Amino acid sequence: MLFTFLNIFALRSMNIPLTCRILFFMLKTHHKQIVASRAMKTMLDGIRANLRATLKKQKDEMGFNLAALKVVGMQIRENSIKDYVDETWEEENTERSAKKRGFVHVA
Repeated sequence: MLFTFLNIFALRSMNIPLTCRILFFMLKTHHKQIVASRAMKTMLDGIRANLRATLKKQKDEMGFNLAALKVVGMQIRENSIKDYVDETWEEENTERSAKKRGFVHVA
């Protein structure tokens, strides 16, 4: 009965971490009885297929979200960089370069 409920939980994507923990515990605890039963093979194949589909969907969703976060992070970094130009420094340099040095001739 428990494996039937685990299959339903996997099919409906209901609390997948808990479903996987229960499944792994049951497989470790009752491994000999599960291997001996032929009926359990079909049940476990169904659970495996449903879990793989659900986990693949969650993995793709997380990958998509991570890619979106990277794009947003790059945009924030690009917008936070400011080009600071000191206008007073530029004015002083243009004034200095505009003035010619005069040479004094001592006779």
